[in-house]
Amino acid sequence: MLQTLFVIPNEIAGVPLFGFGVVAALWLAWCVVYALLRIRKEGLSTDVLSSLGVMGVLLFAIVFVVPRIMVRDEATGVTGIAIRGYGVMLLSGIVAGVGLTIQRAKRVGIKPDLILSLALWVFVAGMVGARAFYVIEYWESFQRDSLKETLIAIANMTQGGLVVFGSFIGAVGALIAFCFKHRLPILPLTDLVAPGMVLGLALGRVGCFFNGCCFGDACTAPWAVEFPAGSPPHIRQVETGKVFGFVLGQRPLAGDATKSAPTIVEVVADSPAAQAGLAAGEVVKLVEGRPVGDLAEARAAIYFAFRDGRLPLRLVTDRGARSLEPIAGTTTHSLPTHPAQIYAAIDAVLLTLLLLAFTPLSRRDGETFALLLTVHPISRFLLEEIRIDEAGMFGTQLSISQHISIAMLVVAALLWAYLERRPRGFAWPRQAADHGAAAAT
Repeated sequence: MLQTLFVIPNEIAGVPLFGFGVVAALWLAWCVVYALLRIRKEGLSTDVLSSLGVMGVLLFAIVFVVPRIMVRDEATGVTGIAIRGYGVMLLSGIVAGVGLTIQRAKRVGIKPDLILSLALWVFVAGMVGARAFYVIEYWESFQRDSLKETLIAIANMTQGGLVVFGSFIGAVGALIAFCFKHRLPILPLTDLVAPGMVLGLALGRVGCFFNGCCFGDACTAPWAVEFPAGSPPHIRQVETGKVFGFVLGQRPLAGDATKSAPTIVEVVADSPAAQAGLAAGEVVKLVEGRPVGDLAEARAAIYFAFRDGRLPLRLVTDRGARSLEPIAGTTTHSLPTHPAQIYAAIDAVLLTLLLLAFTPLSRRDGETFALLLTVHPISRFLLEEIRIDEAGMFGTQLSISQHISIAMLVVAALLWAYLERRPRGFAWPRQAADHGAAAAT
């Protein structure tokens, strides 16, 4: 885990970089140069105006948003913009994905400028979709005392908070809109960008590993990893009781199925919880002397007691009082955990290679993209069985990502059925020629 790589100071020799500073001035200068070059080349087209609009939004963010998300590096005392490992890998994924798409576009006679314009559309829509999905899913954690503070919390993405499926939905929507605007065939373009999208996902998942998000459950495999105290995996293990050797869940109250009580659902053998006599089925009544009425209250009470060093943890259940010490080492790091982020990165790399290998074997436009819609949701559904960062939704044990995976498979089946009714062949002649050459060899 490497959340912060370094901090860019807000000022150098008393000269401000952000806000109304050097960075805004340089970005504004680049916007002017870019506008002049594009207008000279193609006139004041709607595409140029849309690009300038996006660049204007970024300028607004540099001037007004960035100064409000400054952090102070406790080690150096420097206040500035934290360069996160998550953000660096996200940017690397974008560059790699766009680069691969440009190389594939050249083979079918599409100019790089068109792909760069598409990339801008997809990037903005993808980021908006990814953040919107995350905010909706975890809306309670973004609510503040005022609308201004809430909007600032939503805009602060320096520590993660993006959902891949939200990004995918936003990106596909932008791609379709781009095709309509430029009168491009949709299916061939989706085939073109599919491998680049998944390559970008692979690098983005490495960023998730740096950030500690999208984490897996505890495991004993030789490749298991330990995250530092205060990281998302460690916090989850604390609040669910795993660092003490038990798992906290819930069960309906007798006589009132609409309410549930925090309940011990599992106790690990030879753990501090087992040694204290805790057993599965006990209902938690008090945590550190504080009454807890539901699972959320119990988890919060356990976490704050652990964070504040009030150990051993004192629990009162319907079968008596218990004092629990944490498992050795868990005050400084998590229990060994599945590196689910790395699993996802490897999966995305393999899918990228599969799409590239399948392209010469496809028979008609849209099949490469259909393969992406088929394989990715299956692997994502299975990976969600390892991850524990998302709760079950809609009254089931399935996470929201698993529900979307099922929906995506349905869309994939419909797309395959549609493609089977289309004649074989390709919209771009050079692509068709490449397929012919591949078949001949």
